[in-house]
Amino acid sequence: MLIPFIMLAIFGTVAIVERDTVEQQKQLRAAKVELQESRRSSSLLSAVLDTVDVGVLALDRHGEIILMNNRQVLNHEHAAGGDHQLCGGDTGDFRSGPEDAAATARPS
Repeated sequence: MLIPFIMLAIFGTVAIVERDTVEQQKQLRAAKVELQESRRSSSLLSAVLDTVDVGVLALDRHGEIILMNNRQVLNHEHAAGGDHQLCGGDTGDFRSGPEDAAATARPS
């Protein structure tokens, strides 16, 4: 007499676990689609930023560089005398305007 109740409990547990697994799989698929869309948007943004003829620089609220297009990298290298390396090197303080960077690059 106890066996039917045990079987019912096992069946109920399996049904609940299966339902949760299906829901998690749906959420995972939705997250993958969202990630792909985000990567496409990021790729498009990078392509646009690297084709414009002006330097683009984005800073976080602490003044740290979070985004820089290729033109802006060239601008910084030019302002630093051409031997300045942004990757792995000292980036300096980029919170000042471009006229300040140009002024520091001019010989006295």
